Amino acid sequence: MREKKIHYKDINVFITCSLCNGYLIDAATIPECLHTFCKTCIAAYLDNDEEDNTRCPKCDSIIDHVNPWRVLVFDRTLQSIAYKLVPHLYKEEIERQIAYYKERDLPYPPSLVEKLQEKRDEEEQQIIPSNSDLHIYDDQVAICIDTKTKELQSLPRKFIICSSTLPVRPQGIHLNRSEVIALVCESTREK
Repeated sequence: MREKKIHYKDINVFITCSLCNGYLIDAATIPECLHTFCKTCIAAYLDNDEEDNTRCPKCDSIIDHVNPWRVLVFDRTLQSIAYKLVPHLYKEEIERQIAYYKERDLPYPPSLVEKLQEKRDEEEQQIIPSNSDLHIYDDQVAICIDTKTKELQSLPRKFIICSSTLPVRPQGIHLNRSEVIALVCESTREK
């Protein structure tokens, strides 16, 4: 089986909204052309009376002359993928929604109450045995560590599996207390 590298920047285009250039939140797809936008972004676009809001903002295909809202499909699968690829996106979105309703002293909508209940249920079901296994229940991601130049020898183990909550910093991946990385780094120093 041939290995194929997929760069995050190549996937990013599928989980971002072309209207706000942010990650998809409550993904809504237009079935005619399959373009997906944030629910609030496409809502603002469709409610704008100054533009022809019966056409897709990306490809200009006709959505629906009478009621474009009727044909929008909420894409839970794509939203779930976006939440898995961007680990803190879901948590941050819930926190933003809570702050929005608290600032305005408004009751939470049923959808937010449902998300909060799901979050509580997940937290209750999670049993964390000890500090050493703190991230055992997190979603796992595989990271490929490869050399950029031919001068450096390839690592014997190019992939590590770690928690999706592992912080990524601009200068690289923050990898402390990882035995796998320690072994990989030690083997490169010896040679």
